[in-house]
Amino acid sequence: MRYACPIAVVLILATLSAPAGADDPSVVAPPGPDETLIYVMRKGRMVGALGGGHLIAINDETVGYLSNDTHTIFRYPAGMITLNIATGKAKKPPLLEHTASGGMPIASIALDDRGGETVYLEWKVNTWEFIELDEKAARKLIRKTDRSKPIDEFFPNIMQMGVLMNLSRLGFDLMEPAAGPLEPDAEHGVVTIFRQKDGDKFDFGIWHDNGFVGTLGAREAVSLRLSPGSYFFMASHFGFTHMMAEVEAGKRYYAWVDHGGLLGRLRLTPVPNTDARNLEKLLRKVSYVQLGRGVDAERVRDREKLVTEFIRETKSQAREGGVGFDLLAAEHAFP
Repeated sequence: MRYACPIAVVLILATLSAPAGADDPSVVAPPGPDETLIYVMRKGRMVGALGGGHLIAINDETVGYLSNDTHTIFRYPAGMITLNIATGKAKKPPLLEHTASGGMPIASIALDDRGGETVYLEWKVNTWEFIELDEKAARKLIRKTDRSKPIDEFFPNIMQMGVLMNLSRLGFDLMEPAAGPLEPDAEHGVVTIFRQKDGDKFDFGIWHDNGFVGTLGAREAVSLRLSPGSYFFMASHFGFTHMMAEVEAGKRYYAWVDHGGLLGRLRLTPVPNTDARNLEKLLRKVSYVQLGRGVDAERVRDREKLVTEFIRETKSQAREGGVGFDLLAAEHAFP
């Protein structure tokens, strides 16, 4: 299944390689009121496998390619725009459908509802975010870079869900401090997910099959009160981790999400109820966060619908044995 946003065709303002300076904004037609003109510039050089280049994707389509010291330009219908850069080659990969193994998005940004605007984005090699430049700085960088050759044809962005699951990387401010963990009651259990210090440069997106749970930084925790039943949790930074939770009323459950190094995958690990002493030590080091008012923004909710649909489909695959997961169940219930 494709998880596409309703989009029109991307118009790329480059069909052949052009010399440095040829794409100065003063000679490129400005965007119309319902368009966003996007420059993406890659500054810096890499050698070896990564020196070959990086893919640029907008929403569900891979639309461009950047190599050392190059730039590219897109004219795109204004609306919900998620742009990401990722490792890859400028040709259609053999795997076109989305899989639970995910990919490796490096930097991403939301450029929503910017009709009539020209946006200048710089990505420096060995960094994890885009920098939006003003026109003066952008013109200087454009003159120092060459226009990238276009890819032969667009193909699906198989990393789209990995990008959308980590909403904080898109620039949304969604979390706020919480007083502490929630408490279970006669009709609800509480699941708390927490992090330690590992991977402290990155935030991790936490979800379940009813929607967005939150974004966790290093040594942060989020708890949610749930009615009895089965829930499918996923977390993402690079790739995905899966956990099925069987929740009972009046019980507390804990899982910690750890990061296996710079390029490692995440894992949601349930804490057994026999490990109460170690759990208490770990929780002393965390601060609690909760969803803030920013989560109710229209474009956040639009993305939440896409991801929730993906998670529900992944849950169905897990139940059929097609996707592995950790199980949080009775042996993980604390009174």
